[in-house]
Amino acid sequence: IALLIWALVVVLAVLIWRQGEPGDASFAQARLDRPLALWWPAGAEARQAEVPAAIIAEAAVSEPVMAKGCSRLGLFPARGWASEVAEKLAAAAGDEPATAWELLPAGSRGFYIVFPEMNMEGLAGRMVSRRSKVSRLLSAAAVPEACR
Repeated sequence: IALLIWALVVVLAVLIWRQGEPGDASFAQARLDRPLALWWPAGAEARQAEVPAAIIAEAAVSEPVMAKGCSRLGLFPARGWASEVAEKLAAAAGDEPATAWELLPAGSRGFYIVFPEMNMEGLAGRMVSRRSKVSRLLSAAAVPEACR
């Protein structure tokens, strides 16, 4: 019995270690990579069928509207590194239009990438949608900030 309990503890420890701690960036990344489980209450399909076809057609035709704002991402130690990340995030892809960017020196500490026409939510969305292009250049814990 002791051997069985010991094996169970080892298996649980390995599973916890592979998932990461709740405060760890790998835990947050794993939560983003998992598909969301949806729970549909009884009758949800019937209520969904009640949505008028005009609303569905209007939603399908509308273009994404990006709210105006200013956001920045950083701090990057080298200008070339910051430029490469900025080019990949600012380029047009799919429904997203290209956006302007500039590098803001932060003294001897490095550079910020400033997107003057994109708010924090828009920049975060681009970081998620282009994760495959910027994953080797950005930390999973990188968070956009509002311009000051």
